Amino acid sequence: MNEDESFQEVLRGLKALGSKRDPRSVRLAAVTMAIIDVINEDEITPAKVYASTVTTLEGSLQQSDNLGSNSLITQVALLEVLRVSIPYVARNTLSATLPITSRVLRAVVISCCNIIHDDDTKDELGGVNATLRASCRATTQLVIIMASDAQEKVVRQLLQDT
Repeated sequence: MNEDESFQEVLRGLKALGSKRDPRSVRLAAVTMAIIDVINEDEITPAKVYASTVTTLEGSLQQSDNLGSNSLITQVALLEVLRVSIPYVARNTLSATLPITSRVLRAVVISCCNIIHDDDTKDELGGVNATLRASCRATTQLVIIMASDAQEKVVRQLLQDT
């Protein structure tokens, strides 16, 4: 199985509903389908999913003030899509986009810190805590892949602020 087939399996797993009663898997499947629809091309590549997810995450940050916990729930799903796509993206693509991705991940953390009233749900579907955990997982995945290739200054900034 080559990397493209492996990534397609990952996408199928993200789109699959583990349980229709599990709101996390429903949200993750919906977000994954939306990302694929936004790409709207015959060939869905890891780089396209990665770029579209970073762009969508950045847009969700700009809207988060108006949407409250619903935006945080969407950000958790976006961060999960980002995390699983990172290992399949070419290193040169990750290196070229690391400053942008780092800025977006730092903005997620900053937006969480600016939320006065935490709307965490009992099932941990969304809210500040879930968003911060998802941000840490995505950042960790990015650092694992990029630590040896990226500029030290960019990696240090990513780690210090997230």
